[in-house]
Amino acid sequence: LTRAGDFVGTPRYAAPEQFLGEEVGPRTDLYSLGHILYELLAGKHVIADARDMEELLDMQLRRRVERVPRVDPPVPARLEALVVRLLEKQAAQRPPDAEFVRAELETALVEAGEVPGTSGTEVKLLAPETFVSGGASQGRRSASGRERGSGRSQGKMARSSSPGEGTP
Repeated sequence: LTRAGDFVGTPRYAAPEQFLGEEVGPRTDLYSLGHILYELLAGKHVIADARDMEELLDMQLRRRVERVPRVDPPVPARLEALVVRLLEKQAAQRPPDAEFVRAELETALVEAGEVPGTSGTEVKLLAPETFVSGGASQGRRSASGRERGSGRSQGKMARSSSPGEGTP
């Protein structure tokens, strides 16, 4: 248990509002997602060069991310723009919710031609509950009463079927 005002989180992934003791919400989590996506795309953390906690805090509060470092193959522009927006220092400047982010990721993948066997609008990223092994009907209840699965990610994407085509 924590007391009001205590910091809970991993400093390298924590949003500025967490350090400042301000109200946190879904956009706080999206900031952390931005760090993870940046790390996956760039091969390093946004603030990898922080030498100590004071410098890390300064970077988290003040250093604005303007782009993902150039890598080969290049990061698609729409995906880069989403990551930069996820890492905005002001929560109100970040995407409104995870559904918006999912839709942007889906569009970015399609536009970049990064989804084999698709031709534009066929790709649909699965909602989080479909990533659980065995589906929701075979899940367990969490402490909050919500149903959850085995915790093993399937990591699958669904493709809409055209008439006469099977779904992978």
